[in-house]
Amino acid sequence: MELYNYINRFKKKTIKDNTIELVEDEFILNIVFDRKIDEDAFFISEFKNKIQKAVIRKYKSEHTGFVKSLYSLLNVCYLQTNKIPKYNLGQEANDSSKIFFEVFLQIDDSFSEHNVTSILLKTKEVVEQKSNPFYLEHHLVESNKIVIIQSNTKTRRLGYLKLIIELFEHSNYFPISYLSKRIETDSTLYNEDLLEYGKHNTGDNKGLIKKTPIGSSAQPYVNLLEELNLVTQINNSYILTKQSKIYFHQNKIFTQNKNLFRLNILDKLFFFRQILISDSLYIWTIIDIIYIAQKPISTISIKKVFVDYVKNELELNQQYSNNNITKKQIIELKTRISSWTKPLVYLEHIIEPRVNWLMDLGLLELKTETKEKQYFFTKEGLNLVRILFQLFEKNLNKQLVLNSFISKNYFHVFNDIFDLNKNSTILNYRKIDQYILEAFKVFKTNAPNKIAASQGIDYVCFKAFLEDNMIIEFEELKKYLQEPNDKFSIDWFNTENDGALYLKKIN
Repeated sequence: MELYNYINRFKKKTIKDNTIELVEDEFILNIVFDRKIDEDAFFISEFKNKIQKAVIRKYKSEHTGFVKSLYSLLNVCYLQTNKIPKYNLGQEANDSSKIFFEVFLQIDDSFSEHNVTSILLKTKEVVEQKSNPFYLEHHLVESNKIVIIQSNTKTRRLGYLKLIIELFEHSNYFPISYLSKRIETDSTLYNEDLLEYGKHNTGDNKGLIKKTPIGSSAQPYVNLLEELNLVTQINNSYILTKQSKIYFHQNKIFTQNKNLFRLNILDKLFFFRQILISDSLYIWTIIDIIYIAQKPISTISIKKVFVDYVKNELELNQQYSNNNITKKQIIELKTRISSWTKPLVYLEHIIEPRVNWLMDLGLLELKTETKEKQYFFTKEGLNLVRILFQLFEKNLNKQLVLNSFISKNYFHVFNDIFDLNKNSTILNYRKIDQYILEAFKVFKTNAPNKIAASQGIDYVCFKAFLEDNMIIEFEELKKYLQEPNDKFSIDWFNTENDGALYLKKIN
């Protein structure tokens, strides 16, 4: 009678062949049985039929949190089955403003009758939740590729990235064959820091760099810095990139924590952005899975649902991308992921590092009462989820617009996540001009009146945020520099996502 009572809660129901369609406002449920239904005898014979699948559709409404409803429904399914069902996003063919999500429940032998009815009974409840919006109105541009980092299970501690960048205080470059050995020598000074960090419930002591004959323990961290575009190779040596020089300069004048692995506000501000813009697919997928669980979750549990979930994300990006090159890359990524012969083993190199990065950033916390390590969101982590929901609400190809969103909103986003109360006010042009002149001195090149545009803009954004509590976004400042100006001029090349900033000669 449980199913009978549930069906009667809908305003409209249609029985046709082996399908029941239930409709109420923006919510539609199709239940498919394994044999034809006699409409007159349905409520007598309902339990003689086995449910094969259910398709749950919810239309976007101004009154409910559309994305939060989707994730809440995925959570209901996960709690009942330990699986995250496939979902789809769509628009009506005759009305593109009518956006909906569909969740597909494929009922197999692992489903009990209790699983099915519990999911269906809770379905109507989750579609009535309201969201807590965070949204900045900006037109977002789709990236031409999905970005991921090729990581190693060793690379779990962001503090080591700080240590490596700081080494460039001693030299502008390090031979490729030497840098890893030098890192291992210096990192032994911080072994106690890592042990102390691991004693606290927000810490972990995994990822230790040990002393080896050829530098093999440190090399995965060097590779990670390359993946994050923070070091690069030239003439058989490693040098800092334009991006890492921003951090390098700020780090020299910023107050450091006593423990290398406890990140300060500069560390979090810089490394979090680099992770988001370099790893949009994998990091967002892991954030999604942890949120859907709605309870502390272990890395093995994340691994069990990761492959199917990330392939579904790729299919959605392929569906909503307007770029054929991007679509081709997505197809290649799906093929590569499908070819993993031992995914649980391979995923150790994907899941463990990212979970620990999120923990170092203060977005995840480790539950210590259980033998198995389990992770859950901090208050700051939930703030991040809320913002990502709002981005997803407006952009169905979410990972493809994340970079554009970051360039236009990152400092607002970071301020909101960590409740920093920085000011978003009318641009202080005098202060901006002062900082740009500083950038020409800090990043002086062989061409004295020219620096990389991204470097100059980033310098101003980071310095204003950290020293003046003032929010200036990258795209906002770039737009200012593109306007007629008697001090500076800029050439910007969209294909390179960078350009040159020039200092005009002042008489």
